[in-house]
Amino acid sequence: MDQILKPNQKVQTTSSRSGCVVEKFLGGGGQGEVYRAILGGRPVALKWYYAASGTADQQKALDAWRRARKAGVHFAPLQDWIESKERIYGGEQ
Repeated sequence: MDQILKPNQKVQTTSSRSGCVVEKFLGGGGQGEVYRAILGGRPVALKWYYAASGTADQQKALDAWRRARKAGVHFAPLQDWIESKERIYGGEQ
């Protein structure tokens, strides 16, 4: 496992511009890594996809979720996302 993110590293969500603080590495697999993090004072699981593993279908799903959220639709489990130059990363509760 690469452990791309480090404990106490701060990342910023895209939609709410909230700070998310990484607490610890939980595990990883073929698509990416999962971390325990704090977002808005609450513990969350943060999924960080490897740059090479994201697919066009994943991007379409996140884009659809983003449009629905802007239209006022709220649903779980995806709470927010973080963008980097390579890809969009989802933060799930």
